[in-house]
Amino acid sequence: MHSIFGGMKRADTCKYVALLVLVLQNSAVVLTVRYSRMRKDVMYISSTAVVMSEIVKLVVASFLVGMEEGGLCGLGSKLYHDIVLKPADFAKLLVPAFLFTIQNNLLFVALSNLDAASFQVLYQLKILTTAVFSVVLLNRQLTCRQWLSLLVLIVGVSLVQTSGLKDGSTSSTAGRNGSTSLGFVCVLLASCSSGFAGTYFEKVLKDSEISVWVRNVELALIGIPVGVFGVWYTDGAAVREAGFFSGYSPLVWSVVGLQAVGGIAIALVVKYADSVLKNFSTSVSIVVSCLVSYVVFGETDLSPQFLAGVSLVMYSTFLYGTSSSGMCCLSEGGSFTPNKGVARKESNKVWSVACCAKQAASTRDDPLASVPFLESADKENRQRKDCESHGNKSNRVSASVA
Repeated sequence: MHSIFGGMKRADTCKYVALLVLVLQNSAVVLTVRYSRMRKDVMYISSTAVVMSEIVKLVVASFLVGMEEGGLCGLGSKLYHDIVLKPADFAKLLVPAFLFTIQNNLLFVALSNLDAASFQVLYQLKILTTAVFSVVLLNRQLTCRQWLSLLVLIVGVSLVQTSGLKDGSTSSTAGRNGSTSLGFVCVLLASCSSGFAGTYFEKVLKDSEISVWVRNVELALIGIPVGVFGVWYTDGAAVREAGFFSGYSPLVWSVVGLQAVGGIAIALVVKYADSVLKNFSTSVSIVVSCLVSYVVFGETDLSPQFLAGVSLVMYSTFLYGTSSSGMCCLSEGGSFTPNKGVARKESNKVWSVACCAKQAASTRDDPLASVPFLESADKENRQRKDCESHGNKSNRVSASVA
């Protein structure tokens, strides 16, 4: 009995830790980026921060691969086998890696023009874009509750956006010489990028056997040159005049670190977080961002319209996630089956595909949390293998009995 209760306590502790990490990740990046863009001293060049975050992510992901493979020799062998010897598979990452890098730059621009609370709420549009792209590209089916939640999301976002507009296109909550309209456009583009990149990633790479950490190495290897090109194209003159690290401070380095390793930290705890916990963490993160933005930054106007929009967005987020937990999805050549999302084929292939667009929206290729989706795909591959292995064993037993 003692071991049973001890196990329950450990499980509860892991869930609380997972909730804390998810809330911190969802809130800390947004708040630190926003605060770094509010400073009155020399402003850093945001495109350089995107490049540095990719470099840090490359180092951290390579270190984790090396730990798994037993050192530098194992790391070199693993990367050679999974990247050099599989150029076609590596090329499939060009599209999502490019979009993720552009998305990171868009989010910096958005947080330069929007307060943290408005950004946190508006960025939930990635749920809508991911759902739409999942229906179009993956032939997913959404329940009536999910379509309703998306409608509620649109209404909530509209209330928040219109409440932030004052005197046309500018707002007192915007950054220095900022524009809420520009911030909203950047959030909208980033949400579309997130939805398409994540859905594309799932469509072309769901059967891949490469580990989550190697995938992050590959994404960083593509993201770094794309980011460097962005620095040269958009901020080349500023970098030549002031320097690549102009305006960098401990706060800016914390932004770089959070963007680089935040998603990796989530990947280590995401297995303890069910859909309800993830939805709850999103809602708590929105509340935290609103409170900090209002109390600490003093820039968010908590008007009745804004609070109504926030409430609708939080409700739609929770409604979409909870209704998708029992949703079925189309497996390759299979049929829809309830709850577990397991589709069976008569040819003895059993495919197990995760079917939660909300989870995909919150964890896929998102610069704020990109790794958990990769880990989720990694788990799907292992589960599919286990199912196929089980099916083969059942066939052999049936044959021997016959």
